[in-house]
Amino acid sequence: KYINFDSISGMAEDFKAEQRLMKTHKSFIVNLNQIDTVRVVPGGRELTFKGLNPDITAKVTSDVLEEFQKRFGKD
Repeated sequence: KYINFDSISGMAEDFKAEQRLMKTHKSFIVNLNQIDTVRVVPGGRELTFKGLNPDITAKVTSDVLEEFQKRFGKD
């Protein structure tokens, strides 16, 4: 476990050079290499991850959807 008091936006800025990491929502930074499924939902996409329970999801909001599609390459 890691404790971090930085904001998600601050962490996303720190990881900007890492193409596999992306802020997809105000509450999520995801590893694009670990995405299992992408489901279309109102307002964006819902993601599940390899090796995790499918009930654990992250959102992709419409404001970053174009960048997500470019970087993930599937959708």
